[in-house]
Amino acid sequence: GIWRDIELVAFSHVRLTDVEVRQHHQASQPVTLTVHAHAEQISPGDFTVNAQLALDGAPIGESSAALVDGQATIQLTVENPQLWWPNGMGEQPLYGLTVQVVNP
Repeated sequence: GIWRDIELVAFSHVRLTDVEVRQHHQASQPVTLTVHAHAEQISPGDFTVNAQLALDGAPIGESSAALVDGQATIQLTVENPQLWWPNGMGEQPLYGLTVQVVNP
């Protein structure tokens, strides 16, 4: 029988299965975020992946790309990135990233 936790996932059209974010830093320049989204699609249709970046709850960037063969790649630019400092040496700002699949 079942001896470990199981999970049932139900969805009607498409669902995100994985999101990978890579940061590209260059000294004294904007930071580029590359968001790779993977999705499972079980019904036909055109879908778009949206990525929204926020700092302290305030939106600072948004971009989208078409979902093609279950994948989409989105780039976002952070013009003046607030860097994370070690404890006691400065602030630790947290950026929030929301990624979602929509049917336009």
